[in-house]
Amino acid sequence: MTRRPAARRRPGDRGAVTAELAICIPVLMAVTTALVWLLSVGAAQVRTVDAAREAARAVARGGRPGGGRGARRAGRPGGGDGRRGRRG
Repeated sequence: MTRRPAARRRPGDRGAVTAELAICIPVLMAVTTALVWLLSVGAAQVRTVDAAREAARAVARGGRPGGGRGARRAGRPGGGDGRRGRRG
């Protein structure tokens, strides 16, 4: 069995792969995080539009100004009541 000679390295190349990975991995993580954030913002926008549409439809059908509250509440993440502050 014969061995091939090892590739010759230039003196300045030592650690180049480590340096490239040290730069690329955080950049890839930032891009991935930004994409996940954009998807969650888009999903929240769709939920908000759907809840507003359901509330408007419920008010139009019921004729009561507060008739759409249940539809609005059902469209919120966690079914919250829309008030700020702590519940309890």
